[in-house]
Amino acid sequence: MPVRPVTAATVAAATIVAGLLLTGGAAARQAATPIIPAAAECTVEPLSRRELRPIAAAALARDETSPAAPSPPARGFAPPAGVPAPPAVVTAVERTVRLSFACLNAGDLPAALALSTTDWAVASLVAGRRATEAAGEASAATPAPDVDPERRVAAYVAAIQDTARTTPEASQRQGFRALRDVVVLSDGRVSALLEGVETTGGEERPFTAYVFFRRNGDRYLIDGSIAVEIVATTGATPAT
Repeated sequence: MPVRPVTAATVAAATIVAGLLLTGGAAARQAATPIIPAAAECTVEPLSRRELRPIAAAALARDETSPAAPSPPARGFAPPAGVPAPPAVVTAVERTVRLSFACLNAGDLPAALALSTTDWAVASLVAGRRATEAAGEASAATPAPDVDPERRVAAYVAAIQDTARTTPEASQRQGFRALRDVVVLSDGRVSALLEGVETTGGEERPFTAYVFFRRNGDRYLIDGSIAVEIVATTGATPAT
């Protein structure tokens, strides 16, 4: 049985930030004009075949062994306490978010995955595959017992890489209105509330999610997210 290719919907589902749209919370504040990064802004070096292979293998393994039900948006979620992030950190995490949306809008999944930690890349692929399957669409590398595991992984990696050569729908774009409440946590990670938006055919769908970042060299990588409906304030004032 051949492994089915990654569809455009799978790209939207599995990319790092845009995966939040699948279980996004209630509408965020609508005061700000949304920032919809252009595909040309995706200047990230994409993950290579060698780098993608362990991520794809782990995603396939987890997809088969963990529960399939997606987690609903958290109600009354209280963000972890932290101290206000300095301006340089705020700028860095905003840059990561903007790049993530740019790579999503470019349809370049290997580049989008390069903006995440390994754990979050695996989790995002699993969530994306399950969401597209729940929507009744073809997903990448559907488990098939009669396909050699090595071949399945290789086909999945090839499908992920093929997304960079596929032009996404021009009417479907993702972006954000704000990234606020940026704080540094006790474990060294950074967290922030993302007020995002998905545009499809001229219609906007807002969502909110709490996003976690972990520093890796001179860049902050996305390390997790929680879709939220109601967010309690942390008491921290965003850096200026």
